[in-house]
Amino acid sequence: MEKYIVIQRPEIQDYMECKGFEDNAYLINDEKGLDTFGSSAYFVNEVWAENQEYLIKETKNRLAQEAVKMTINKILFAVSTILGITIAEIKNNRKNRKLIEAREMYAHFCREEGISTPVMGKAINRHHSTMINLIHQFENDSHLPFFWEKSREIEQFLNNMKNDSKTQ
Repeated sequence: MEKYIVIQRPEIQDYMECKGFEDNAYLINDEKGLDTFGSSAYFVNEVWAENQEYLIKETKNRLAQEAVKMTINKILFAVSTILGITIAEIKNNRKNRKLIEAREMYAHFCREEGISTPVMGKAINRHHSTMINLIHQFENDSHLPFFWEKSREIEQFLNNMKNDSKTQ
């Protein structure tokens, strides 16, 4: 005999996207069930649900990773545009002052978005400890007029990009 479990909103929404949902889930619509679980609850085949959990988790992880990559690319684009350098220059091994400042600003804005130092470092071919140092250096330099002005321009540029994506 098949065993069923109750899954409620919002978790049920993830399962609704999975193949076979209609065959393995049933809306609870009797009076006792509605009183107990509410109007957004389903009886779901337990074995099917367990099999879908892995797929749901992997999909969410992949989407989160893609979102982080998109955020990093937007930050790189903003920094390179405002500072008049290329993304390739930010990623290369040269160490002139302009590129170091660009990397400091990149690291700062990545940190503001909650991106970990290993992930932000990997995107520009740097070790996570280098990213920590760049963040600290930004904090030391941020009071300087150039840093203050350029970081505000980058912040505005990023905000404009966010607003543009919301209107599309």
